[in-house]
Amino acid sequence: MTHQGRIVLFILNEMEKHAVSLRNLADMTGVSTSFLSRFLREERGIPNDEILVKIGVALNIMPPTAMLLIAGRIPERW
Repeated sequence: MTHQGRIVLFILNEMEKHAVSLRNLADMTGVSTSFLSRFLREERGIPNDEILVKIGVALNIMPPTAMLLIAGRIPERW
């Protein structure tokens, strides 16, 4: 699975787990619904680090920067 596929699947699972709709996620992150929708359908690339961390905060991912690891922005091993 690609990094994009992994992060999209992770976000969708977390949204379902926390009962967060696309519109709710957009409101919590300040990112447009259409942007998130295209990303989650893999019609656009992985968002920048700031947006990934905002999504992590909105979905209560601890630490929110774990989103960067899942998205392949931080190597799994140093």
